[in-house]
Amino acid sequence: MESILEESLRRKYTTLHFLPGGEVGRFCLAIQAGHVHFGAREIYRLFDKYLSTLVNEDLTENESERLRIQQLPLQIDDMIPVSYPQSGKDSLVARDWLSILSDVDPLAIPTNSKHNKPTPLRTVRSAVSIGQEASTQLVRACRQHSITVTAAWLAAITSTLADVATETCIGPLSDKMALAGMTTLDSRSWRTDQPSPDDEVLVCSRFALTPIKLFANAPFRENAKRAMDTYHGDGILPEKGAALSSATQLLSCMLQEHPELKSIVTASYGIVDKYLKHEYLHQEEVVKVEEIWIAVGTLDDSVVMMLHTWRGQMWLSASYNEAFYCRSMVDAILARVRDTMLQNLDVNIP
Repeated sequence: MESILEESLRRKYTTLHFLPGGEVGRFCLAIQAGHVHFGAREIYRLFDKYLSTLVNEDLTENESERLRIQQLPLQIDDMIPVSYPQSGKDSLVARDWLSILSDVDPLAIPTNSKHNKPTPLRTVRSAVSIGQEASTQLVRACRQHSITVTAAWLAAITSTLADVATETCIGPLSDKMALAGMTTLDSRSWRTDQPSPDDEVLVCSRFALTPIKLFANAPFRENAKRAMDTYHGDGILPEKGAALSSATQLLSCMLQEHPELKSIVTASYGIVDKYLKHEYLHQEEVVKVEEIWIAVGTLDDSVVMMLHTWRGQMWLSASYNEAFYCRSMVDAILARVRDTMLQNLDVNIP
């Protein structure tokens, strides 16, 4: 297992993404393997190891789960629903964490949490380009305002979802003031002060929990600053809340200390997290932001939004279940997020 992880790190393979489920006892594993080549079965086993840490059970001991792993395609770019055991000392914590998400949806798309029949996961993807010139100017603008592209992106999502909710007469959001609580549960990496001959070797990797609360009625730059302070502040240091021994402790901490985090939850298990290093150390002309995922909604009706680079420019993309979302709506939301980022940072591209 460790050799698979090391290989994926060394070759910059894809990222595992742990998404909360809309039904008790279900998780979702999102795998992006469209432009990389890494066996889905091995990725599934990696995720299974992490999930076992959460629920203190070994899913592969179940013969049906083992057969399911063997039947997975060699390459996949989709969401895989995963069940966890209903027993074990940590299962209650996991179920409690999932239950707060089951009926929450900022876009007010009906969920199937009350349905008996599962909705098929028919995942499709939409994407919009920011463009090379706009990407470069966006990085420069973020530097001038002392924020990262990630922080600007989070603020743009907040503003966009608030506008969509208002325009569609959805009514009050989660708690009237706060659009959402965003929480990242990821595996971040740090290096020692000693130089490494191999730049891809990770020296330290631990779980980190970063709760973020952004406000629908706050100005864009205020939300961006808040995201910057919380997401890129003390939370990125290993000694600041990242050294907890297991994911269960992190989730328990989130429930106890941040009960307001009930609208949007980011729960990603990232193999590589270089965007932090890059956004603090990048050169003037370099444009690169590594993949970051945000899960909006629940398992079957989820929209997974991503900011990444491809072919030398930034892209905003989303994976979603076609049974719940139409492509035109998702395309419009992505375009709104892009335009919100550029306009609020005074990036004018003809």
